[in-house]
Amino acid sequence: MCCVWPEGPAEPELSPNAVHVWCAPLDISEAAVARLMRTLSEDERNRAARFRFEHLRGRYVAGRGALRAILARYLRTEPAAIEFAYQDRGKPILAGRWVSSGVHFNASHSHQLALFAVAADRELGVDVEWRRTPTHLTGLVERVFSQEEQLAWNALPVEARLQAFFRVWTRKEAW
Repeated sequence: MCCVWPEGPAEPELSPNAVHVWCAPLDISEAAVARLMRTLSEDERNRAARFRFEHLRGRYVAGRGALRAILARYLRTEPAAIEFAYQDRGKPILAGRWVSSGVHFNASHSHQLALFAVAADRELGVDVEWRRTPTHLTGLVERVFSQEEQLAWNALPVEARLQAFFRVWTRKEAW
């Protein structure tokens, strides 16, 4: 999987109602992983080191490195200079001197792909999912969909349910 996405400006500007969406591949060369590893904070490098499988470690580094590179464009700084704090559920937010920047972001990754959204002065969410057939799709729908969503999903033809599931699931995740 690869994302065919325009590179984007080196110094993007966020207008008040704009949301910028960026895409990055997570399966990158060892040399690119090593280059991005140098931009990570010590705690991010420690977290990367805890991954048991090399390809998952590389994907983590690629995602965090891409996030830092993207945010650095908006903040007009080096990726390694960016500081993060973490909310209750582990969602990263800008910290240190970047708190008052007005830049908000969200990130999602699945399999070989990462998606990032950036906005000015507003919280936002984004989600990407690797499309596959979950083993217990009906049970998952019963567990996470509202009653109304379940009724609508059950009314669909069987061949339309998987696409509908991911449409609702990604919206919920982004929310």
